[in-house]
Amino acid sequence: MKNISALFVVVLFALASCGRGRTDALLDKAETLLIYNPDSALVLLSQSDARHGNAEQRASWCLLNVWAGYNAYRNDLSLAQLDTASEYFLGRHNHLRKAQTYYVRAVVREELHDGDNLEWVDDLMRGCAEVDKTDSYFLAAQLWQRYGVEMSNRRWHESAAEAFSKSYDAAEKAGLLTQKVIASSIFPTPNCFSAISIPAIRLP
Repeated sequence: MKNISALFVVVLFALASCGRGRTDALLDKAETLLIYNPDSALVLLSQSDARHGNAEQRASWCLLNVWAGYNAYRNDLSLAQLDTASEYFLGRHNHLRKAQTYYVRAVVREELHDGDNLEWVDDLMRGCAEVDKTDSYFLAAQLWQRYGVEMSNRRWHESAAEAFSKSYDAAEKAGLLTQKVIASSIFPTPNCFSAISIPAIRLP
């Protein structure tokens, strides 16, 4: 009887682990799609049970769902989901997730006119600090470019120039063109049109 009980526990543990693996794999797949194919990412997320998973899975689902919705120009973006992601990731030491959360929170709150410009810019600044600790050059290009626009709007030209320069460098490392064109259109850099790929990403 004890052997049967032990086997039952092992089977339950294996099934739970398998379920978590499938959930994480679906989240990973959705994350790879949310930039270029956000509608497809939303479909995958709608099929995922991550929203009912552990705390990290729920937070990841919320973050990716809001981010994909923003990239897909949806008008039903959820601040509650954004809060769930923020409460979880901003209190941890995952630099990539923190950078992603700061970026998404800044652009989505601005889109929804939630809060004020100082709060949005503060999130962008914090996101830039976090993304510089990662090798996510695509996200770095987006964050620094967006922050540069804000500095330029304030006529803080030195800060804007530094931000656009960092956006350009990150875009170059990521193999992008769109971000580089935006940066170089304000602060020209030699050979800024040398790349040939133009990613379909949402820009401010």
